[in-house]
Amino acid sequence: MSKTEREALPASKLYAMLTEAFEKARDPQCRRCTMPLPVFRSPADAFAANWHTGVPRYCPFRCHLVIGEVQAMLWVRYDMLPFETGQPAPAYAPTRAKDDAAQ
Repeated sequence: MSKTEREALPASKLYAMLTEAFEKARDPQCRRCTMPLPVFRSPADAFAANWHTGVPRYCPFRCHLVIGEVQAMLWVRYDMLPFETGQPAPAYAPTRAKDDAAQ
């Protein structure tokens, strides 16, 4: 069997698509929940996507279930570009608060 063909997207575009699908499907009464960020990973097998998201917390409006449905819908269609072929990872540069710099 061969690897399932998926369109490869930069992390930012994949997150935008996940968020858009979540916002369309969520219960409008809940304004607390957000789509977790996708994270690159090595796929478990030839048919798995190369990304996953954090586990959402329980929501009385069932957002945690909607998030799972959105993931399942997009897992089969998209892979995430690794940073070396997509957008470079932002450099981490710790900043000091203004109060710390003044001392």
